[in-house]
Amino acid sequence: MGLSGALASRHTPAVRAAAAWGVAQAGLPWTTEVTTAVAEAREHGDVLNGDLIEGEQWRWSDNPLAETLIVMADPVRAAEICLRLAQSEDEDTAECGAVAAASLWEEHPHAYPAFAPVIAAIRAHRDIHIRSYADDLDALTPEDEGDRTVH
Repeated sequence: MGLSGALASRHTPAVRAAAAWGVAQAGLPWTTEVTTAVAEAREHGDVLNGDLIEGEQWRWSDNPLAETLIVMADPVRAAEICLRLAQSEDEDTAECGAVAAASLWEEHPHAYPAFAPVIAAIRAHRDIHIRSYADDLDALTPEDEGDRTVH
């Protein structure tokens, strides 16, 4: 079937998440299908956090979301995923996006422009707990970008 076949929407979110992880680990081209697989897997529960799925725990990675996004080496695409997650009305999903954004930004400090929309989404989230992450992200803003910090 291959990794690209495993990304098809007919597969479970867990299969699609594993395929996205494999794409990132192998350095294969990152497509819209991979972005969708990662975001939807997280939106359908804690698939990417290694929680129990149908009685079994995923063992292919200790932290598949972080490993997938950091290994991508494409902070713009990673920020797109963080943005999609941060815009979720589900607090756990939005928090996951905020935390992932902070981790990624620490790995790619030069990628401020890619993370500006993520900060805006977090700052605008309906949940005050999620909005508090915007301050953490603001603290990572390079000094020469400070005038562009989203408030």
